[in-house]
Amino acid sequence: MDPQTLLQQLAPLREPPAISWWPPAPGWWLVAIIFLVLLAVVALLLWRRHRDNRYRRLAKAQLQTLTAKGELTVANLNRLLKATALRVWPAAQVANLHGSEWQAFLVATAPKLAKNSFDELDQLYRQPEQPASDILMAATLQWITQHRRDLTQASAQTGAAHD
Repeated sequence: MDPQTLLQQLAPLREPPAISWWPPAPGWWLVAIIFLVLLAVVALLLWRRHRDNRYRRLAKAQLQTLTAKGELTVANLNRLLKATALRVWPAAQVANLHGSEWQAFLVATAPKLAKNSFDELDQLYRQPEQPASDILMAATLQWITQHRRDLTQASAQTGAAHD
């Protein structure tokens, strides 16, 4: 027999089927589970942050309302600052503060503010309906945006130093 004839009698070679992408290997299942857990943790942390900063959004909206109505007085800004602080710190720590102690508290809880940012609040008891300056309005907005809750001990020490 001729080798060529024998080769022609052989069946053609069959290619194996393509490797399927499903089901994935166990390692990919593990990667997917870890990714989903991390995604859930990040989503939970972002939701908590959004929920915990709701009072800041409300305070900013109130500030915009006061600006739109033309009611930016020293007394109104002080009320807004006090109401915002009462949402974060206990009333026993914040409600009694006034004058220089209140200003020291505001500056201590927002360290990026200048020490004299709230000096205009001194006029609160003499002329409560005096229009607030742009400096006080900017300081109020900056305090609402940047105050830190974790500086409670620092502000308590500041209050104790004034006693």
